[in-house]
Amino acid sequence: MFVNTQEFRREALHFLKYGFYTSAPEGTHEHKEYWDEQEKRCKNGYTVGGQKITGEHYGYLNFAQIKLTADKEEIVSKDVKKRSATKKVVFPDFWDGDYNFFWFRQIARHGLTEEEGKLAKLELGYKPKFLDGGRHLCVGKARRKGYSYKNGYICNHRYQFESNSMSLIGAFDKKYLYPEGTMGMASEYINFFNKHTDWYKRTLINKQEHVKSGYLVQTDKGIWVEKGYRSQIMAISCGDNPGALRGKDGTLILFEEAGKWPNLLETFQATRDTVEDGIYVTGQMIIFGTGGGQDSNWESFETIFYNPEAYNMLPFENIWDEGASGTFCSFFVPDSLNKPGFIDTDGNSEEQGAKLFEERERDIIRNSSKNPRDIIARAMEHPFNPKEAFSRIGENIFPIEQLEVLENYLKTREQYFGTPGKLEHTGESIKFKPDFNEQPIYEFPASSSKNEGCVVIYETPYKMKGKVPDNLYIICHDPFAVDDANYTKSCGASYVIMNTNNIMPPGEKIVGSYIARPRTTDEYNKNLFTLAEYYNAKIGFESDRGDVIGYAKRFKKLHWLETEFELAYDETIKTSNPSKQKYGMKMASGKENLRKLVGDKYIADWLITPRYEDSNGRVFLNLDAIPDIGLVRELIKYKTKGSQFDRVSAFRVGMFHLRELIYGNKVVKHQKEPRRFFKTKLYQ
Repeated sequence: MFVNTQEFRREALHFLKYGFYTSAPEGTHEHKEYWDEQEKRCKNGYTVGGQKITGEHYGYLNFAQIKLTADKEEIVSKDVKKRSATKKVVFPDFWDGDYNFFWFRQIARHGLTEEEGKLAKLELGYKPKFLDGGRHLCVGKARRKGYSYKNGYICNHRYQFESNSMSLIGAFDKKYLYPEGTMGMASEYINFFNKHTDWYKRTLINKQEHVKSGYLVQTDKGIWVEKGYRSQIMAISCGDNPGALRGKDGTLILFEEAGKWPNLLETFQATRDTVEDGIYVTGQMIIFGTGGGQDSNWESFETIFYNPEAYNMLPFENIWDEGASGTFCSFFVPDSLNKPGFIDTDGNSEEQGAKLFEERERDIIRNSSKNPRDIIARAMEHPFNPKEAFSRIGENIFPIEQLEVLENYLKTREQYFGTPGKLEHTGESIKFKPDFNEQPIYEFPASSSKNEGCVVIYETPYKMKGKVPDNLYIICHDPFAVDDANYTKSCGASYVIMNTNNIMPPGEKIVGSYIARPRTTDEYNKNLFTLAEYYNAKIGFESDRGDVIGYAKRFKKLHWLETEFELAYDETIKTSNPSKQKYGMKMASGKENLRKLVGDKYIADWLITPRYEDSNGRVFLNLDAIPDIGLVRELIKYKTKGSQFDRVSAFRVGMFHLRELIYGNKVVKHQKEPRRFFKTKLYQ
C-alpha cells in the first residue's frame, strides 16, 4: 500500500497554490539549479522513502494538466449511490494503476535491474526472463482510465527530453487523434511546457497532426539548415492502409483505440520492421484499447493481447481471468482499479468497493433492460477481467463463460490431452505411432504458417473380441475445397466421437481428431479414411464442398461413408427423399440453412448437458469433456457469418449424426463373454 504519495507531486501542488514553479528570477543560479534538478527527475525518476517512480510518471504528475473530477470524497465503499460532481483542469493524482503502467512501459523498453526492482516494488506476476528489455507493450483496459492523457504525455515527454525522437500516434479513425484525441492532448502539454517551464522550444512544424521542435539558421553559403532538438510528434490515421505508419522512422509508436481497429494486426505487422532490426529493437510499440462494439473490430486486439510473446510484448501472468493461473497475457487494467470515488488520498484503489458498485450498476441494467445484449455491452466497457472486455454481443448461443474457463484450464496443459502422431497400415491392421514432432493446429483462426496439422488421439479404440464394435464411434467431417494450402486459412476438420453406449457410459465424447490443411484434398482424405478404419467409424460430412465422395469412389471406400441422414426426428429439417445411394448432408441454403441454426442449438444443448457428479457434488457437463482447445476457441468466437469455423462445422455434423443413431436405435450395448479361467491372461 502506498503512503505519503503527495511527496511525488510537490511541484504540482506548489503551482496550484502560487501559479508558478519557482520564484527564482530567470537567469539566476537558483533558477538554473531548480530546472536542472527537475529535468534530472523527469529523465531518471524520483525516489521518496525507498519508493521510486519513473521519470515519465514524475513529469506526468507535476507538469501535465488534465481534466479530472473535482469535489471528490476520499472513498466510497459502503454507500454506492451516485452523487453530483464537477470536472476542472488540474494535475493528475497519484494512482496505483498509473504507477504500474509507467514502470511496465519502462521495463518493456529498457529492462529492469535488480537495484531498480527493489525500489519499484511491483506485485503483478512476471518472470525474470522477460525483464531484459527490447519489448513492446499491449494494454487492455476498462473505460475512463485516462490513457489518452498518459499517452499524450509520453509523446510530449519524449518531445521535451529526447532530441531527434519521433513519436507516432496511430489510430484507425482520426477522431481518436485530434482535435480532442491523443495528439490534441500532446499539443496542450507542449503549450503548457512552453508557457510555464524552462524547457521552451521553438517549432519548425506546428500543425494539428504534426509538430517538430527546432529552428532554422543560415550558413555562410546562404543555406538554411535545421538546428535544435528536432524532436517530433506525428498523428496518422491508418484507416484502410495498414502500411500508413511504415517508413516514418518512429522510435515510439502508439496504437490508439485498438478495440476499434479492424486491421490492427496487419498494421502492427506492417509497422514492426520500423522498430525492429534483426536482434535489435530500436523503438517501442504500445497498443491500448477497450473492447466494446462489433467484435470484428477488436479480434486482432484480442489475438495480440492473449499471445504477447508471439508479438514481442511484455507478458504478465493472467491473474484476472478465472482458471487462467499459470498462463500469460498482456497488461490489463480492470474497472475496479482507479475508479473515481474508490481511491484514497494516497492513490490506493479500494477495489472491493469499486467492484460492488459496478455489480449494482449491472443489476440495474439486468432488471430494467429487455435486451440481454445491454448487460454484455456494459461488461465490455467496464470489465473485471480480459474475458469480459472481449465478450461477444453477437449471435453466439454457446455458454461462452464456461467455455472460457475450460480454455484457461486447457492452456495450462502443455500437450493438452491428446497424443499427436501418424496412422500407418501394418499388414492387415492399422497402428497409431505417436510422433511429438508433429504439430497439431490449436490456434484460431488458423495461422498462415506451413504447419499442416496432424492426427491427434485422445483415446485409442475400444475392442470386443479383438474388434471395434460397429457404431461405437462416428467421424464428423467438414471438408475444405481447394488444393492450395496457401489459398485460405480454412482447414479440413474431423472428430472421432464415441456414440452413446452402456460400455463406457455415457459416451458422446471426442476420442480423436484430424485438423489439417495438407497440400491436396487427396492427402487429407487418405488420412481421414485411415482414421475411419482405425476406429471402425462411418464418416458423416457436409457434402456441399470437397471431394470426399469422389475420393471414396476412386479408392473403393464408399462403405466408410454414412448414407444421407434422414433427420426424421424433426419435420422442419428432415430429408425429403432420402436415398441409400447418397452420402453426407447439405447445410448451405433453403431448408438446409435452417439445419445450420438447428445444429447450433443442438451443440448448445449438448455442451450444457450434465455428464456426471463427483463425490464433492460438482456437476460436470459435456463441455468439460472437450479435449481440443482449438474447438473450444472456435465455440467461444463463433458467429453464424464471417470467419471460417471449420471445427464447429464438423462438430455440428456430429450432433446430427448422434441423433440419427439414437433415433435408429443404434446404441452399442455390452455383450458379456463367458469367463474361461484357464484362458485368462494375467499380463497383457
